[in-house]
Amino acid sequence: MVNNVLQVKRTSTSGRTPNTTASYATNTQYIAAGEFALNMADGILYSSNGTAVITVGANLVNQNISNTLQVANINFESTANNQLVYSANTLTIRSGGANVIFANTTTVAARANVAMANNYFTEPTLKSYKEYTEIGGTVTTSYTANLALSNIFTLTGTNGSNCVFTIGSPPVSGNAQMFTIVFKQPATGSANVTWPAAVKWSYGDTPVISSTVNARDVFTFLTFDGGTTYLGAYSMANVAS
Repeated sequence: MVNNVLQVKRTSTSGRTPNTTASYATNTQYIAAGEFALNMADGILYSSNGTAVITVGANLVNQNISNTLQVANINFESTANNQLVYSANTLTIRSGGANVIFANTTTVAARANVAMANNYFTEPTLKSYKEYTEIGGTVTTSYTANLALSNIFTLTGTNGSNCVFTIGSPPVSGNAQMFTIVFKQPATGSANVTWPAAVKWSYGDTPVISSTVNARDVFTFLTFDGGTTYLGAYSMANVAS
């Protein structure tokens, strides 16, 4: 730039970009070091360091704003399924086609599963929450209650069979998990269960389950030591279907 004159080129042709090849005489898209080129159709401002074209703002890592930043609309889009959009007082984060929406209301809508990765909700107030139920179907001689899948398991025994239970994926020691197993007798005959040795019952008495056809027994368990022990309770017995 000569005599501190700011040189700006402009174009209204979408997709047209400047370069640093040759000179003004042979290249109409040439910009020298410190000059600017504005593509009005694409809304992009370019500059040059003499050897390469720079998209202004493209190489910034952090921006510190000490006062108020007012933005009417933001739309950062890498693909149709990965976007950050702010419009009409609503921030939408889309990842893999799933949305997390922060609106100008008291409600946050997560329209997908949220994996917390053992992080914490601190002092929440939960209102009308539901729990996923793992429906194990009919079991015969063995069943594993996988605590990574659910806190509630419903099962139906097989006539004359003894189902040996194991418990998988307990939380690490220091984190507690309570879970429930609903065991239903089959329509023809009776089934029995054997609990893991780690299950501890009141007074050391293992409960005898109901044998009535189609009856349900409900058992509740609590562990807080990584599955070394499970405190068991015979919550409901011989509940009719």
